[in-house]
Amino acid sequence: MAAASDAAHEATTRSLPTTTTTRAAATRPGVLRCVLLLGCAIAAAAPLAWADPTAAAAHAPDLARLLRGMALVKAVFVTAGAALLLWRFGHPIARKTAALYLVAVWAGASATTMIWGLAQLVGASVLFHAAFLLVVLLAIRDGLPPERFARDG
Repeated sequence: MAAASDAAHEATTRSLPTTTTTRAAATRPGVLRCVLLLGCAIAAAAPLAWADPTAAAAHAPDLARLLRGMALVKAVFVTAGAALLLWRFGHPIARKTAALYLVAVWAGASATTMIWGLAQLVGASVLFHAAFLLVVLLAIRDGLPPERFARDG
C-alpha cells in the first residue's frame, strides 16, 4: 500500500515543471524587491539631469500644466505597477520574466519623469506606452495559477 502511495507521489512530482532558474529567483524575493525600488528611484531621477522645465513652462504655461497633470496620472500607473510587482516577486518567477518586468517598470518611471520635466515628450510618451504594453503582455503570459490569488487574498 505504501509503495503505491510513494509511486503516485513520485509520478506527481515528476510531472510538475521545476527549473533551476525559477527556484533560484524564487528564493530571493527580497533582492528582487530591493532592485525594483532602487531601479525605480534611479530611473525616475536620471531624466532630471537633462530636463529644463522652466524654459518650456515659460513659453506655454497652460500646456506645461496639462502635461504635468498627465505625468501625475502616469505616475499613478507606474506606482500601481511597482506595487503589484512587489507582491508578484513574493512568488516563484523566472529570471527572464522578472528582468523584463523590472525593465518595463523602470522605463515607465523614467518616461513619467521626462514628461514631468517637459523633456523629450514624444520619446517619453512612446517609452511609457511601450513599457505599459510590455507589462500587460508579461502579465498575460506570466501564468501565475489562479489558486495563488485565492490564497493570498
